[in-house]
Amino acid sequence: MTKWFLLLLLTGCAAFESQDRKDMNEIKDELVQLIRSEIRQEVLADWRNNYEENLRQEILAEYLSNEDVDDKTRGQIESQAKAAKRPSLGRVEWVSLGADNIKMKARVDTGAKTTSIHAENIKEQLVNGEKYVRFTTVDEKGQKHTLLKPVVTQQRVRSTSGDVNERYVIQKNVRIGKREFKIAVNLNNREKLTHKFLIGRNLLIGNFNVDVSQTFMMGRLD
Repeated sequence: MTKWFLLLLLTGCAAFESQDRKDMNEIKDELVQLIRSEIRQEVLADWRNNYEENLRQEILAEYLSNEDVDDKTRGQIESQAKAAKRPSLGRVEWVSLGADNIKMKARVDTGAKTTSIHAENIKEQLVNGEKYVRFTTVDEKGQKHTLLKPVVTQQRVRSTSGDVNERYVIQKNVRIGKREFKIAVNLNNREKLTHKFLIGRNLLIGNFNVDVSQTFMMGRLD
């Protein structure tokens, strides 16, 4: 609707500037034809895309039903078909941390096995006999949040510099766009890093493709 409103507005402005050369009926007819042309082009583009996708699926199904296709090739083609339907993330995306509603810009890293969040002042404590960890993290506005979460496990992680350290792992609901995932997140001090949240393979696999040439493909969170 916004697109058509702007089109009407811009064309309307041009109409007022040229009304000494054309009468209003001629301008109206031109505007109607222009809008019809724009709508027709969009409809045709959508129809063509849908037709091409349906045709591709029919050809693919017929090919896979051929007994001469070996299991390895069939598996590769089916995996590629599934991957093609997944949404794509850019190298940086907005995330929101579940009920805590902490919003951050996250770096997408296909080389990282586990998703990670910035954590400082990390302290282990017992709650009803269960191991918990209290830590402070920072949102995109620089506001600090102190969280208390149960410890799922501890893992040894090798950094890009080759250093190995042990990190607490918690479970968090992470929202990207309109989708939410409950995943393992390790705690790591990312104070010196630009992005305080890192999206690893445990969130990416089976859910998203990655296009490193883009950013914020899932849009900004509400």
